[in-house]
Amino acid sequence: MLRKPLFDRLFFAAAAIFWAYAGRGQAAYDFPGGAAGEVAALFAPGIISDGLNNRDFTLSPDGKTVYFSSGRPVDTRDSTRDFDIGK
Repeated sequence: MLRKPLFDRLFFAAAAIFWAYAGRGQAAYDFPGGAAGEVAALFAPGIISDGLNNRDFTLSPDGKTVYFSSGRPVDTRDSTRDFDIGK
């Protein structure tokens, strides 16, 4: 019955290594399609893209309010930010 504990240890070791390196990517990626020279970028860095798990954002019809989810996987909250857009 040595195989089961050995498999468990190897599986968790591999999962830990994958988890440690999974978030180490480029800050921006070149995507095919779209206009030539377009590069992916963070949306509202430091305001909405704040280093937490940010997702599911939408803008109000007037473009002055953004609704989004932010937080850690165990503590996600819905947030609203209003922006004063000049004329």
